[in-house]
Amino acid sequence: MNAISASPATASSAVAGHLLTAGKIRAADLDTALRSARELEKGVGPLLVRQGLISDRDLASVYAEILHLPLLSESDIPASPVECESVSIRFLTAAGVVPIASSDATLILAVADPEDSYSLDAIRMATGRELELHIATLSQIENLLNRLFKEATELQLL
Repeated sequence: MNAISASPATASSAVAGHLLTAGKIRAADLDTALRSARELEKGVGPLLVRQGLISDRDLASVYAEILHLPLLSESDIPASPVECESVSIRFLTAAGVVPIASSDATLILAVADPEDSYSLDAIRMATGRELELHIATLSQIENLLNRLFKEATELQLL
């Protein structure tokens, strides 16, 4: 299983330290973002992207390196949607998650925020499967959701 074992606070600290050491962010901006992340009980990485302080590509690379998870590659992308029973497209979209492969025991997900333990735990509980994570950018997730689930999304809007 390639799920993160560190707590979100620990993962956020590791992400923050890596970004600072790599010169991707200024210390003052990082301190402000870390305070906000603690208050919101969210990971610091996605917050930094939303504030325009780092790129989603930089964040994906840091997550992959720190958490020892693979980056999503073109060969990982399915030609058609992967069945993710008991989890709605709306939930997948809100969580920034796309199922990319599955077996009887494992569901492989492309995720933009591996620190979102709430969403990952919900998917794990709903499917009864272990999760294997591949790190993707938020833009990759949005593009995949649009491409793979466009027809189903349009039907939900009717």
